[in-house]
Amino acid sequence: MKWKELKEILDEEFPPIAASVEDFIGEQVKIKNDISKVLITLDITLDVIAQAQEKNVDLIISHHPMFFGEKKLLLESDKMLNSKYQLLKNSNIGVYIIHTNADFNPNSIAYMQALAIGLKNVEQGPENLHVTGNLEKEILAMELITLIKETLELKDIEFRTNFDIEQPISKILIASGTSGKEINLNDSETIHIIGEVKHHEWVNANEMESKVIEISHFSEKIFKNIVKVFLDEQEIEIILSEEKNGFKII
Repeated sequence: MKWKELKEILDEEFPPIAASVEDFIGEQVKIKNDISKVLITLDITLDVIAQAQEKNVDLIISHHPMFFGEKKLLLESDKMLNSKYQLLKNSNIGVYIIHTNADFNPNSIAYMQALAIGLKNVEQGPENLHVTGNLEKEILAMELITLIKETLELKDIEFRTNFDIEQPISKILIASGTSGKEINLNDSETIHIIGEVKHHEWVNANEMESKVIEISHFSEKIFKNIVKVFLDEQEIEIILSEEKNGFKII
């Protein structure tokens, strides 16, 4: 398949114009004209590059940018980043980034997470920054945590929360990635499922008694399945990376 054709398909589903203005998306390592194998990943790690090399991949589609800033300056200042870039360049493996244009898409990561855990009446928030919905019936917060870990394949991830998980819940807000700003402060009725929450956002949530479950930035790995399903009908081989959570509970 020609890269020009594949890019048009990707950009139609994940329009670059939908990305945050300060984001760094699109081609970050030169992409060849003919594409037959694509590896989809959350992050471009050395392990992921090794998988791409082993499987003779032509293109890596990543959610998180490889270069989050001026490419030339980053290559000069970051030896590890430069090493990964050279590995990809020498292996003739291109890199294409779909970041906030997937986060803010109508079929966003948060929206797909909501469907995966079985939320009903799912609605997008302003600018598609979060989604809201309801469970079919009230369950305990601890049961919701178990459900999330099973359906989003996060069994080895440590969650954080700020409320009693023995209480019943039904109303849910989901925001992926670093989205603590999407916590509706002074809203004690909604359970906020957030990818990553910063310290001051925890402080604000606690003071306003807003209930939060932080499920880690790694929860965005559902991105791989979103892109795979979208590309399955194309005449290319799709491979999902085997990424490992980089944190250990001690």
